[in-house]
Amino acid sequence: MASDQLTSRGIAALRAGDRVRARRFLIAALRANPQDLQAWLWLSGTLPEPEAQRYCLQRVLALDPEHRAARRGLQALESRRTQQVAQAAARQQPVARELAPKVQPSAASAPVRQTVAMPSGAATRAAPMPTAPAATLERPAAVPLRPTHSQQPSRLATLAPPAPVPAALVAAPASAPACLPVQAEYANPWFTLWHQPRRAMRSAIAMRSTGETWLLAALAGVSGYLAAMAWSDLGASLGSREVLGVAIVIGPLLGMLGLQVGGVLLRTGGWLLGGRAAAGRVRAALAWATAPLILGLPLWLVQILFWPEATFQRPTNPFEQVVINGANLMHLGLWLWAAWLSLIGLAEAQLTGMLRALASWLATIFVIVLAFTFLFGGAALIIGWRGG
Repeated sequence: MASDQLTSRGIAALRAGDRVRARRFLIAALRANPQDLQAWLWLSGTLPEPEAQRYCLQRVLALDPEHRAARRGLQALESRRTQQVAQAAARQQPVARELAPKVQPSAASAPVRQTVAMPSGAATRAAPMPTAPAATLERPAAVPLRPTHSQQPSRLATLAPPAPVPAALVAAPASAPACLPVQAEYANPWFTLWHQPRRAMRSAIAMRSTGETWLLAALAGVSGYLAAMAWSDLGASLGSREVLGVAIVIGPLLGMLGLQVGGVLLRTGGWLLGGRAAAGRVRAALAWATAPLILGLPLWLVQILFWPEATFQRPTNPFEQVVINGANLMHLGLWLWAAWLSLIGLAEAQLTGMLRALASWLATIFVIVLAFTFLFGGAALIIGWRGG
């Protein structure tokens, strides 16, 4: 099973609450592809130990140093650790006060006794008496009242002082969850494709299912086939019903085939330019980039239903001409937005910049043109050699 499929199953299991099963799928995905960023990120949500979670999030930052979800997860773990150390120190303060030595007053601080003059014979015998209390009073000042604790290591000696909290962690809540740091980044791509395209593509690549990717490719193939028939002379030779029927049958196959071939070519070009994305992530980026074309399918159906001849032929009625030209402008805008999304999606999938994504696209187009050139050129040469 491919690593992207294992990652998708692990994410689905974690969403369902089955951490053990999710951990098994994600570890298997990382064994197949140690560079799978999403597998490392979601694996941190299946591990109970903070140190293991920290390791997974650090691997994410090693692959993508600007990953905001991983940074927030590490900040939450650091804040929680600092809070635990502070609470442990607060619990040890009564013990420290109990173990602290109680200082006895020394001979210097003892009150001076007033002596009464005595006869010379008695004075010689009473003179050493003030020194005896001084000797007994200085010893408790140097030795604690509980000497047994001086022979045992104090519990406070093994407790490290609390580390200072960085300024970046002060604003982070102490209870921020570190188990699923990626959920804060998720956005429904159908609603955010238009105003937050980068966030939408990142969420779609990371969290949408593989089956949805192929469904989008199939629908995009139908839309692409209708566009090819309407914007060329091919649709004029067929009726609108025939075009629609062929689009429903052939369009999904063409869309899925194009997704497979384009994913392989773009993944290869991305690897040559420094990208390290799995094939599933590249396919997901391409499929979700065609979402605007799928949103144009209802417009195609309206055109075929009300203006079938004007859609695939040159309109003669002025009103139909205005309607068809307006519809074509809308389709053109959707295609341009899909092209922009394909650049953003490829950059997010390959974890590279926009220039490298553009270079990958140009290299892929060059390979496709070169392949068709060799194909048709070779066919022409063979026909010429045979005297056709």
